[in-house]
Amino acid sequence: MFLLETRQPTAAGSGPAAGPAVEFHVLGATGNVYQVRISRQPNCSCPDFAKGHLCKHILFVMLRVLRQRPTDPVIWQRALLPSEVERLLSPMLANASGAGPGAGAAAAAGAGAGAAAGVDRSVLASDVIRQRYAAIAGGTAAGGAAGAGASVQRPVEGDCPICYEEMVAGAGRGAEAITFCASCGNNMHRECFSRWAASKRSGGSQVTCVYCRAPWQDAGGPGPGTPGGAGGREYVNLSQYGAGTPSLEELYGENAYWVMANAGDISRRQAARMHAAARGWV
Repeated sequence: MFLLETRQPTAAGSGPAAGPAVEFHVLGATGNVYQVRISRQPNCSCPDFAKGHLCKHILFVMLRVLRQRPTDPVIWQRALLPSEVERLLSPMLANASGAGPGAGAAAAAGAGAGAAAGVDRSVLASDVIRQRYAAIAGGTAAGGAAGAGASVQRPVEGDCPICYEEMVAGAGRGAEAITFCASCGNNMHRECFSRWAASKRSGGSQVTCVYCRAPWQDAGGPGPGTPGGAGGREYVNLSQYGAGTPSLEELYGENAYWVMANAGDISRRQAARMHAAARGWV
């Protein structure tokens, strides 16, 4: 896992959760980007946290980014005292306020300035990945206005051109994350394309669209109807830009598919199918 950037959310409300807060955008092992917010009530946008667990992304922020001791109770507490939040975030907020006029706006725009303020560079993603995420996040924040030349996603229907399984959009049963080509607008399973792109890169080939063969350009994060996790949550995925990052297969072997399913990146049906293929059962 790596840190992409930090943002200071706009203060809202005066309830028990109000007070200082910093949002950490974390690049997960599958290439998905999750938002960890450290405030009076720490939370994460990942499926594991939604199930009521203390997720690894919060642990990453607490241990690697904020450099807290593993024995410090603030790491696992569901709610923090104002003094605890102040202790955790004061170094980062001090660096941000001392960066000069306009620094906060640059960080909020995803320019990457906020990612380096007061943070050990060893936990940061590469400059290329951070710049790409800044472009995607900036486009999303601008309402998706990607320019007149941007391709429109085609209706999600038919079979995936890689695995030849039916593509199902939406948040219902059997739905899987969909990506589409920014050049021609054709759809495919996000997980299938990520694996296909990884195989192309490992062979030294350029990653191109399966349909139109144009150099692959991500269409700016998940398109409409592309659930990226539990409950249909959509995530930006940067796996195609992380050629130097070890794959889940390299980290977990045959169990990688179940790790993906548990994270909500693929369905358990697809995980079982991939696991069986890896074992030579099909």
